[in-house]
Amino acid sequence: MQLKPITAIIVLFLVVASLLVAGCTNPIQQVQNAVTPQNKAVDYANAFVNYTKNNNTDPNVTFTSVKVSENGTDQARISITSVNTTKNTSSLWSNGSTTTYALNVKKFDSTDAATKFYDNQSFGYSAISSANLTTSFANPNANIYAQVMGHDSTLNQGAIKIGNFNFISISASFIIQQSEFVTWGDVSVMAGSSA
Repeated sequence: MQLKPITAIIVLFLVVASLLVAGCTNPIQQVQNAVTPQNKAVDYANAFVNYTKNNNTDPNVTFTSVKVSENGTDQARISITSVNTTKNTSSLWSNGSTTTYALNVKKFDSTDAATKFYDNQSFGYSAISSANLTTSFANPNANIYAQVMGHDSTLNQGAIKIGNFNFISISASFIIQQSEFVTWGDVSVMAGSSA
């Protein structure tokens, strides 16, 4: 009779072992990580920064600060500061200048939603002519949109509003739409030091 409890324990042990091997009683549950879609606004912002830096042909311009940060799941912020050390007495800023960009990029679900936002934000702004628009980062030849989305933008429009203009500085707000992406913010140029 002593054999029955040992036999029962062995049988119970074999059942538990076979269940563990089969994975039925694994005490550790494996949880798959949810796949987060990539923030295309961050990709667009980085492409903008790369375009801005790579298309600067002035050897006197140095980018002193460049930052792209995610702002939610469909937005990004861009901060760029560049210093131009060109000395030119016939220029408005004879001792060089510092340019600062503070921008937002948002990817909308559709071009229509982006256009609605663009129309609301650009109220009171002056339209940027298509000739001037093609010299900016919204230029279809810049391929910023195509780099991010894999095809050309179907809609390019922009507007600007001058905020301040004097002998020390100039500032402006602008907004640019490329299909479902809208970039908006401020740019300012300050006179350099007199030293």
